Amino acid sequence: MENPEVTFGKAKLSNAGEINFLINSFTGKGVSPKPFSEVYSSIREYFIAKIGREIVGCIALHIVLDGYAELRSLAVKEKHQGKGIGTRLVEMAMQEAKEMGVQKLIAFTEKPGFFKKLKLEVVDRESIPENVMMLAHDIKCSRYPNCKTELISCSIENN
Repeated sequence: MENPEVTFGKAKLSNAGEINFLINSFTGKGVSPKPFSEVYSSIREYFIAKIGREIVGCIALHIVLDGYAELRSLAVKEKHQGKGIGTRLVEMAMQEAKEMGVQKLIAFTEKPGFFKKLKLEVVDRESIPENVMMLAHDIKCSRYPNCKTELISCSIENN
């Protein structure tokens, strides 16, 4: 499932440009575009997957409010999809969320089926507190309020 030449880790400032390019290559395919300054200023939120020196995947874990965190900007280069890279990135973000004491994880996606195997289920937007929704990525989406994304969520068990 996982390609042995793929390495995973936290992003560094020097990765911001490549991450930005990767995210923006999926604009119009379910990922909202991001300005470079937004990626750069939030670089500590990103996990990356690399093959050699090339970044082939990324995800961000954004702390929102009241025990909520949001998965953002999951992107895996098309030629590397289906190899477990996206799954591993989500798992890494979920593990960090658990370690930080996050209670609820949310994400906005056009592909809820991918997340279902990771125990994130489609939920009604009204089930999330309004103050959390106001800070979540959905409001910033260029297609809001006509965005076709589904809200998915799961509880994080903190032992």
